[in-house]
Amino acid sequence: MEKPKNPEQYIGRKVRMIDKNLHKINPDWYPKVNTVGTIIHTDNSTVLVNWGKESGVEKNCEGKYEWHVAWNKITPVNFDMTDEEIWEMFKPKMEKLGINYDGEVIVWKPEVDEPVRDENEHFVGKIGLFTEETVQKLVAVAYKSGYGRGQKGRPFVIGKKKQQGPHWEWIKPNEIVPDGTKVRYARKVGPSGNSIWTDWKIGYEGKVTSEEDWGPENAFWVDHSCFDSSRDCFQKWVGDDE
Repeated sequence: MEKPKNPEQYIGRKVRMIDKNLHKINPDWYPKVNTVGTIIHTDNSTVLVNWGKESGVEKNCEGKYEWHVAWNKITPVNFDMTDEEIWEMFKPKMEKLGINYDGEVIVWKPEVDEPVRDENEHFVGKIGLFTEETVQKLVAVAYKSGYGRGQKGRPFVIGKKKQQGPHWEWIKPNEIVPDGTKVRYARKVGPSGNSIWTDWKIGYEGKVTSEEDWGPENAFWVDHSCFDSSRDCFQKWVGDDE
C-alpha cells in the first residue's frame, strides 16, 4: 500500500506482509509473506509493526516483536478504512478515468420526464449528477466487496455459480498455500507444464509443512518433501464457499 495522507489513523490496524523476499534477506526482522501484524507507530517512510511471538521474528532491543517496514511491503487486512480514505487512495485512478476532483460524474438516465434529445432529435435520456459522497460510497463498496471476495477465494464476478460444500480445488502455479493446508497430488504435469518426479501415486494426500520463496515458482514442502515449479499438480481442500 502507498503511504496514506494521514498515517497516524492507521495505528492499531491489522496489516499483512506482502513482500516475498524480505524474510529471505533478514528473517530476524521480517516474517514470511502473508503474516499479519499490528501497526504500532508511523514515521516519514516506514511503519512499525508488531508481528507477534508466533511470527518467527526475533525480539528487538526492547524485548518486543516490533520492526520497521516500508509502507509498500504491507497491505490492510480489514475494512476499517473510511469511505473518504478509500476514495483518496483511488482518486488518481478515478481522475484518469474522467471523474473530476470533486467526485462528480455525469450519468444518462432514460426517463420519460425531462427528455433530452441529440442533434438528430433522438431521445437519449436525462442528465444527472452523482454527488462526491455518493461516488465515494460507490468506490468504497466496490473495493470492500472485491477485496473481501479475494481474501475468501471467491469468484471475482458476483453471481457466478459457486461450488457449495467442502471440496478439492486446483492450486495455481504461484498461489500462496499456508502451512497446514490439506493437499492432494492430483496430476503428474500441470497446465503450466510443470511436473513432479516422485514415487507418490495420484491421489496421495498430505499437508503443506513449509512455505518458501525460491523465486517466481514459489517452491513449497508437502510432508517434508520439497517441490519446485509444480504447484498446479496439486489440489487443496477448501471449506464451504457460501
